[in-house]
Amino acid sequence: MKQKLFQLAIILLSFGRLLGQSSGVGNLVPNPQFELMTPSSQTYTYYNPQMECFNKSCTEMQNLFRVSPAQQWTLWLGSLLKNSCVLAELVRAGSNCIPMWPNYVMGNMMHVKTTVSGSGIVNSDIPAGNTSVKVSCWVYVIKGKVSLGYGPTGNPIVTVVSKSNCKWERLEVTKSGTETCNQIVIYATNQLDAEFYVDAVSVNKF
Repeated sequence: MKQKLFQLAIILLSFGRLLGQSSGVGNLVPNPQFELMTPSSQTYTYYNPQMECFNKSCTEMQNLFRVSPAQQWTLWLGSLLKNSCVLAELVRAGSNCIPMWPNYVMGNMMHVKTTVSGSGIVNSDIPAGNTSVKVSCWVYVIKGKVSLGYGPTGNPIVTVVSKSNCKWERLEVTKSGTETCNQIVIYATNQLDAEFYVDAVSVNKF
């Protein structure tokens, strides 16, 4: 009986997360919990993701932007150097060794691996304008360090860096100036390779 009640609670919470994707109430981040997947195409498939690497001899691979498995999110490869690679995939929380974090990390979470600093995921569709906001996300860092940044496109003006490994950590930063901002970035910030999970991204006015 207890197990059935627990399963029902999980279903209801997951349904609530999905409603939150489209309601836009409070949180200004589109698809903040990665529940809306990018459809696979002839060019990209997300059932067996591979590292996206920079290749100056291939026109398609010269672009530092890559398609993300979650709608309204983009992969960013932060280097033009050879063997610069980034990978992102959607993983169900609790389906591997990464635990769920009740009320925050449930349903899909984004798994990111990269070989270079400054690589990760980006959302540039945040309609916050020049208002004061609190920006946050939950990260589970396997290796390296992760930076959460917020600002105009290509220029995060407020950032915070993770401090722990192998446990869920909430990153939060406040933007209170008058700059017009629309972009949130979640990048590896150490100089070597990194691996992390992220979920529950939020931008809230205050």
